[in-house]
Amino acid sequence: MSSSAAGLVPQARLVSASLNIVSLESSWHHNYASLGWFSPPGARSEPHFPSIKPELVELTVAPLGLTNGASRTAFLADAAGYADRFRLTAEQREALIALDTRAIVAMGAHPLVPFLANTQIERQRCSRARDTGKNDR
Repeated sequence: MSSSAAGLVPQARLVSASLNIVSLESSWHHNYASLGWFSPPGARSEPHFPSIKPELVELTVAPLGLTNGASRTAFLADAAGYADRFRLTAEQREALIALDTRAIVAMGAHPLVPFLANTQIERQRCSRARDTGKNDR
């Protein structure tokens, strides 16, 4: 015997113009819903951010890697060595080594990528400076 047959929770059915089928089957401890769309999909919207250009993939991946603590440590120890892990043009490599946000953005990378990488590196530099200052006392 269903809960609706027992009078505990009524069952609901709705047919709408925008949703061809909507059904809600309730019980005292579960809710079951079924939705169905039978209309053709609407026009495809453009993504908020454009796709990464193929020539910028490595320039995007390299700064994103700096979110990892081990990669940040490697970058701080040897920025050129870190840059050599990626297939970068000479111009991209120099911008990455310097973490030159303006140059990286001018090449077409999303501004948030080098900004966040630079923020992570500066935060770790400040943390190291604080720790070094504590050890000098």
